[in-house]
Amino acid sequence: YFLPMLAGTGIGDPSDIHKWKEGYYSVLGDQVGGRWLGIMILLAAVASSIGLFLAEMSSDSFQLQGMASDGQLPAIFARRSRHGTPTLAILLSASGIVTLVTFSFIEVVELLNFMYCLAELLEFGAFLTLRVKNPDA
Repeated sequence: YFLPMLAGTGIGDPSDIHKWKEGYYSVLGDQVGGRWLGIMILLAAVASSIGLFLAEMSSDSFQLQGMASDGQLPAIFARRSRHGTPTLAILLSASGIVTLVTFSFIEVVELLNFMYCLAELLEFGAFLTLRVKNPDA
C-alpha cells in the first residue's frame, strides 16, 4: 500500500486529499494512464476481493470439516463431495455470511468484539479449571 499511496500523493493535487475514499486508486489510475488503467485497477481490486473472500470461506469450511472429523461437531459436516470439498460446511459458512450481510458494519464489529470477549472468558475459564484439576502441571 505504501508505494501506490506514495505515487498517488505525488500525482494528485495535495488539496484533493479529502477526496480519498474507497476506490480512489482507480481515480488515480484514470489520472495517470487514462480510463483503461482505472478500469484495470478496479478489476484487479474486484478479483482480489473475490479471491480473499473465497479463500476465507474455504478455510472456514475446512476448519468446520476438521472439527467434525474430530467429533467436536456433528459428523454430517465431515462428509465430503466427490470432489473432496466439505459441501455442508461450505453451506453453513455461506449461511453465516449471508446472515452477517444484513447487519451494518458497526453491528458486525460489535458482534465480533462480543464473540472475542466470550472466547477470552472461555479460555480463562479453561485455564482456571485446569489449574484446579492439575495444580502440578
